Parts: sequence; structure tokens; C-alpha cells
Amino acid sequence: MHFQTKKFLTAEDLVWMFKRGLENLKESEEYVNELNVFPVPDGDTGTNLVLTMQAVVDDIDSLDNLDMRTVAAAISQASLMGARGNSGVILSQIFRGICEVIQDKEAIDSQILGQALDRARDISYKAVMKPVEGTMLTVIKDVAGAASIYSNDSVDLVELLVQLVDEAERSVQETINLLPVLKEAGVVDAGGVGLLAILRGFLDVVRGEKELVRREKVGVLSRVSPTAEDVEESLEYRYCTEFVIKGEKIDLDHLKEEVNRLGDCALVVGSPNTAKVHVHTNEPHVVLSYALKEGSLHNITINNMDDQASERAKKLASKEVKEVKELGVLAVCSGEGLREIFLSLGADGIVNGGQTMNPSTKDILDTVEKVSARSIFILPNNKNIILTAEQAGKVSDKKMVVIPTKSIAQGISAVLSFNQEMDVEENRKSMLEAMERVKSGEITFAIRDSESKIGKITRHDVIGICNGEIRAIGRDLVETSLDLIGSMVGEEDEILTIYKGEGSSDEDTELLADRIKKLYPHLEVELHEGGQPLYPYLFSLE
Repeated sequence: MHFQTKKFLTAEDLVWMFKRGLENLKESEEYVNELNVFPVPDGDTGTNLVLTMQAVVDDIDSLDNLDMRTVAAAISQASLMGARGNSGVILSQIFRGICEVIQDKEAIDSQILGQALDRARDISYKAVMKPVEGTMLTVIKDVAGAASIYSNDSVDLVELLVQLVDEAERSVQETINLLPVLKEAGVVDAGGVGLLAILRGFLDVVRGEKELVRREKVGVLSRVSPTAEDVEESLEYRYCTEFVIKGEKIDLDHLKEEVNRLGDCALVVGSPNTAKVHVHTNEPHVVLSYALKEGSLHNITINNMDDQASERAKKLASKEVKEVKELGVLAVCSGEGLREIFLSLGADGIVNGGQTMNPSTKDILDTVEKVSARSIFILPNNKNIILTAEQAGKVSDKKMVVIPTKSIAQGISAVLSFNQEMDVEENRKSMLEAMERVKSGEITFAIRDSESKIGKITRHDVIGICNGEIRAIGRDLVETSLDLIGSMVGEEDEILTIYKGEGSSDEDTELLADRIKKLYPHLEVELHEGGQPLYPYLFSLE
């Protein structure tokens, strides 16, 4: 078979290479996912790689200017911001290394590509605290090594990429001999298979082949295997925690040390202005609290990697009984989503309650007794529960500190600022300051006719409330939500978080988020399933 020759790659070629790389990867996604040992959210390597690549393709596909610097910057930034899981973060660093070399070039020849892959290897290894051979790191190292041998001014790019894909396939096959857990399972590394699929897509474009080529899968699937996503033999750490920090002069090295101290599978990558963090930890709230010192947090994702949530809760409660700590946090909320959010952010106990479901003093005391801590911070998250919490504090044998949070948004802001390494008074001040910084919005339905400062309210009207004040009245859920948000947003605000509750639909939520992004492009919009009753939407603005 004769393939066309190619001496140079343009920025437009790069765009097509990433599109084809994504197509190839999607074709292998299910197979790559099968190469995981744990059925947990962080474990789907194929999906994590696809989502990372999809973020890149979505970004570069919308570019008007296809010069090399613009495309390289978009690839680097989009892969960082869209990276999912260990494999996605490592892939983003491979792309970052490539882009650092090609960004100031008008076109890419084989020699420049070799230099780019060399840089990709160095940066991806540096991103991982404890590099493990037999993973996709090994594959990029071997590919870079082959590039240094075969790349020179006279070598055609098609010829070079054929050699690199061959080397990647050889390297993937060899991973089974480098990791004992892979050898035991009789399969190859999933991340390596994903990287190979991407490289094959790159080669297809360089060859001039336009149709997706279906190929035989690499590796022997005798039974499920682990991968670079998680090579531990057990789930020592429960929460897969990912987020982006935006700030100035972020100390990446120091941040990396602290994150690694708090968990495993730690990755900290990016620049002094934007950093992506991924870590498996039992204390995501501590990680987030520390990260806040470096800048503002965005795209926060915390996944419980134990697929038996009830068993996890029992184990956690059992462990706490044996080990009494100095400080604990208890939050009042309703809705499974909000419950899980508070627990993942560091709350030790949840009292079920909220608007129209105010817990009793006994309800609070019963939960307090289950928290194995000498001093406990209470987050009422509703103005009608503050006095009850204070009353519980007067009769409890434990020291209780009520932080007078009047909304879920204030409660989440407060728990994010909680730090086990500070004393009671320092935490009290920090949590009070945090709750005051956030603006709280609520959307609900009127249960009777009434009057307000902004007009008449009819039963079943949609009403928008900000910090206890009615700001919007209407008949349409989305339009009234937009009216409320319009009354809340200021130039200084950066992040709007939407907690979706009962009475809201996916269609309305998607429309609302899209409208907000268009009206307020300076806002980062985050969506979470809250599951709260009575309030279709809760908003947090900071």
C-alpha cells in the first residue's frame, strides 16, 4: 500500500489529528474501561481520556484563527482544565510538553516533533509524585526514545509516525511484564492502550486517511486488570478529589508537597496562574482548605470511590468511635446530594432538616453524640434552626459552637474554611468570615397569596430570595431565576454554583446555565445535584 509523504504539519493538521485521535479513542473507550480493577468513578480510564480529549477538540474546533501559537495554547489550556482522573491529567501534561515546543513554530517537521515528544516525556514524569513503570508514562517514554532515534531533517513525518506507533504498540505489550498486578491479571495497561489509540489517530491524518480505521484491540483480556488509574491493591483513600486553582504566583512545588502529604495518586500541574490538582484522599476538605490559600477554586469534583456508600458510612462511624479527635463539624440539610456534598467536604455528621422540617433539640443532640470529637461546630443552614442549635449546645456535655449559617450556600462556604490544624477560636473566626463572603439565592413556590416590597405574590408564583429578601416574582422558573441572579451579581463575583433540587428539570437547568453564561461571561458556573425539597434551585455566589 502506498501512503502519501508529508514533510510538515500545520496548525490545521493538528486540529484534524486531535479530532481523529478522539474518534479512535472513542472506538476503544469501552475496551479500555474494561481494563480497570475497581468499579469506581475514578476507575474508568477510557472515559477519563475521552472526556479530556473531548475538551480539547471542543476548544480547538471553535477557533477562528488557526495559527500554531493559538492552537497550541488552546490544546494546552483545554486539556488541563478538562483533565479527568490520573490518566487525563497525565495526558494533559503530555500535550503541554508538546505544545511548549511547537508554539513558536510556523510548522512542525520530524525533528521538531522529536523535540516535542522529548519535552512531553519530561513534563509528564515530573507531574507524578511517584512515577510507576508499566503505565502510560512508560509508553510516552518509549515513544520519545524512538523519536530521538528516528527523527531528523530528512525523515518523512509519515515514516516517523509509523515507527512511533509501532514502538507504542510494543511498549503497551511490554507493560504486562513491568507491573506485577498486570501480569497477574494477564492484560496490558489501560492508559497505554488509550495513548496508543490517540497516536494511531494522529498517524491516520498524517497519512491522509479520512475514514476511521477499525483495528484489532491490543492485549489479552483474561480478566479485569488494574491500570495507571489505580495500582493500589485496595481503596486506602476514599475520595477522588479534583479541582482547578486560579491565582497569582501559585507555588506549584510546595502545593505538590502538601497535596501528596494528604493522600495518594497526587498530581499538581499547570502554571503559576492556573493549576490542576488531582488526589485520592480521605480528607478532601483539608486539601481544599489548603488550596484556598493559593487562589480561587474552580471545577471542584469530589467522587466517593467506595461503591457501597452505606458500608462506607458504617465504617467511617465505627472508626470515629474508636478515635476521638479535637474538632468536628455537624451540618443540617435535606436532600441526598447536599448530604453527600457536606460529608465529602469534611462534615462528621448530618442532621436531616431544613425549611418546614426544622429538627428538634433532641435530633441535634442525638447526632452530636455520634460525632467522636471534643468540640463540634454546628451549621444550622437555616435561620429557623439557629436557636434550636444554640439550645442543644446549652444542654450537651460536649463543647458546641454554633456558626449561624442561614443558608446552604453559607454552610458550604463555612465548612470549606474549616481546618483541623487550627484551634476552636481560629476556626470560628474563619468560618464566620467565609459565610459572610457568599451571597445566597433560593428559588421556591409561593404557598399562598401575599404582598411584598416588590409587588403582589399569588399562590404558586415562583419567587426568588436573596439573603432572606424577596428579589424576584414570576410564573416561569428559568426567567424568575435569571431575575434573581441579576439582582445578586456584582463585578467582583467570580463563581456561581447551582444546586439542583426537586421541582427542576434537566432541560430547565441546562437552559438556565446556558443563559447565565451568555449574560455573565465573567462567571464560572458550576452545577451540583442537591436533591433538596421545596427549592428547585439554590444559588451560591462568591
